[in-house]
Amino acid sequence: MQLKETLDRFHPTSPSIQTEDLPTHEEINALLKGTFKRIESHPNFKKPDDETIQKIISNCLKEAYAIEAAARNPERWNITEEDAKRQHLTIVLSAAGGTYAEPRKGNFFGPEWWSRFSDRIQSDAAAILSIMRAGVAAGRDFSAFTEKPYLSWLNSTLNALRAEVRQALEDSGQKIVYVGTQLEGKDLFNVLRSAKSFVPKELVRIIRPYTVKDTVTQLQPLADYIQKHLQSEENPDGFITKDAVITVVMSTQAVRFFRLKQVKDLFPPGIELRLFPVASSDPALDPFTKAEISGTIANLALGLGDIDPLEYELVGDTSEKSS
Repeated sequence: MQLKETLDRFHPTSPSIQTEDLPTHEEINALLKGTFKRIESHPNFKKPDDETIQKIISNCLKEAYAIEAAARNPERWNITEEDAKRQHLTIVLSAAGGTYAEPRKGNFFGPEWWSRFSDRIQSDAAAILSIMRAGVAAGRDFSAFTEKPYLSWLNSTLNALRAEVRQALEDSGQKIVYVGTQLEGKDLFNVLRSAKSFVPKELVRIIRPYTVKDTVTQLQPLADYIQKHLQSEENPDGFITKDAVITVVMSTQAVRFFRLKQVKDLFPPGIELRLFPVASSDPALDPFTKAEISGTIANLALGLGDIDPLEYELVGDTSEKSS
């Protein structure tokens, strides 16, 4: 099966989401029993009280719903010229057990096919977002790239725009940083160095140390990258200025990510921080959300996470419109 057909088949996404599409408190509490059993022997383990657990579940479910709803909102692609011309750093985190072309999650989510392509979709979303910004800044219409949640060299419409897109991206001054495993980083590099790539490889920094195994182990190399490029008196040439925008491209994993203590020290104080949401495929909504909320509470129990998330702007947020 061609990868394009696989992506179409394995990432079915409804145009809207209902609260009943997400798991219930009871389902998450049932999953937590096994989670606590696996980590209770850890020296730092301290089980949160039930009131705290239920509060976190409620807040995470609301946040997950907001993320999934925003990810289905076509207005998230509406970019003003003023914003497009700002300095942007886009972050993609991936720690799947495979490569960009053939992602494999191993046994973490079991054999479910829906988990296999979530990281690929996030990587492509970061590229498409950057392409859209560059188009607005250059006065070009690149909206054809938003018709699918992934990039494809088999699309003649996109291929016809390749030269213009690459030039607009180079002119925009945007940066993308990708943190992943050795396999993923190598495969993504091979994509970027191809003449068919829509994104010039010079715009993407791939960080793939051998230490990357999960979200937590991605944070230190990412912190080092941000610190290296942060503009200051000692580093006047840093491209991450106080007026820059940092955007994390992520799905409902964000409910866990933004509650990690390390993440709260990751971004420069006062920087404009955004989450560009990526929709989960329909079969992933329930199990993926349960896993992320369970992981959030596990991090709290191990002293790695907090109850409340770091504040960020959710691109495409529909909550104000629906309230």
